[in-house]
Amino acid sequence: YSMIPQLLLAVLLPALASVLLVLAEQTFPFSRLPDVVRQGVIGVAFGSLVLLEASLTPALLLTPHETLPLAAGLFFGAPAGLIAGCLGSVLLDCLVPAQYAHLAGVFTLLLSGVIGALVRRCLLEDRRPGPGYSLLVPNVVAVLHLSLVFFTDAADANVFEFVRSCLPLI
Repeated sequence: YSMIPQLLLAVLLPALASVLLVLAEQTFPFSRLPDVVRQGVIGVAFGSLVLLEASLTPALLLTPHETLPLAAGLFFGAPAGLIAGCLGSVLLDCLVPAQYAHLAGVFTLLLSGVIGALVRRCLLEDRRPGPGYSLLVPNVVAVLHLSLVFFTDAADANVFEFVRSCLPLI
């Protein structure tokens, strides 16, 4: 029962941040900023939210932190995704106490920013994704995360059970 509020927060934080930044993009001062600055601000915002989400949702089995850089890359542009992924992975590695599959989480954060940037730039031709991509790409990243958990913690006898217990969450 205590995991339900954490799960809701983990799901709603990227969505709320995306909505607020879309609204901010439409305001006069933010829309007048050069694109490089806007991308940087959005990337830093999403990358910093990784630290907030990691500290507020420590008990979740499958960490949803990779949705933040992915959302930045898919919805706001490739540079924002790359900045969010790099910043989020550094903050998670340096400031959050290591838990099970910590290394896989750090790598997945970095790769989710890259994947968001590549999908936005190469597949979507710098347009925002529709519902199909919005649902498909995070699931691909979740499978990548579980694969990294399996390979980075292969020496642990319980890693197969851990990965198998997370599969229904995808």
